[in-house]
Amino acid sequence: MNMQIFIAPAATVAAVCLAAYFALRNERKKKALEIRTTQLDRISELVNRASTNLMQYTGTLASILEAHAKDNYLPNKKFDINVISKWKDCLDESEVWAIDRQQLRTCQHSLEFHREKEWAEWKKIIPPLLDKIDQFFLISKPGQPVTFINGQNKTADELLVFSRYLRKQTAEIESVRQLLLSQMREEFIELTSFEPVTMFSLFKSIKKNVMQFFCISALKN
Repeated sequence: MNMQIFIAPAATVAAVCLAAYFALRNERKKKALEIRTTQLDRISELVNRASTNLMQYTGTLASILEAHAKDNYLPNKKFDINVISKWKDCLDESEVWAIDRQQLRTCQHSLEFHREKEWAEWKKIIPPLLDKIDQFFLISKPGQPVTFINGQNKTADELLVFSRYLRKQTAEIESVRQLLLSQMREEFIELTSFEPVTMFSLFKSIKKNVMQFFCISALKN
């Protein structure tokens, strides 16, 4: 029996299957790459906007505290906590200077869920800073005992110390912003850069794909 009668159709079928396999595989890789680059772009924008917004807030709050503390400065001059809280309330109600809480929550969730490495850097600075602000202004968190602020006060020196802390943390936020954007930028470049194709790399890739195709086919059978 002439085996060429069977070899030719079998080769044709194998070629068609290989072409379909490679096309599907390339389409999946392309889709996965598109998802990753889109996600990187979205999260990097969130990090940039949320951190810039927070730096604007902490810097402004530091300036407000410093200005009031230095007005007719006396080290032990006392400021009623209700008065100090009103300064912060005015800032929180501003459409320009307030923290965008929704944006901040979205940013932190995206980092924690998708970017474990970047989230580890972010959570060293931002959550502790927000906690410190609440503690300074005697703000109770949900689930915590209510802090009664009537009769409480802060001295001028305490305002200045906290103002310096806020300025230092503002610089820390900028450092974290630059670090995170740099890390994500490097990954984006790596994902979108392609090595030049040589005959050796092309042959190696084809060989690898063919072996994978026949291994998958064997497992299915």
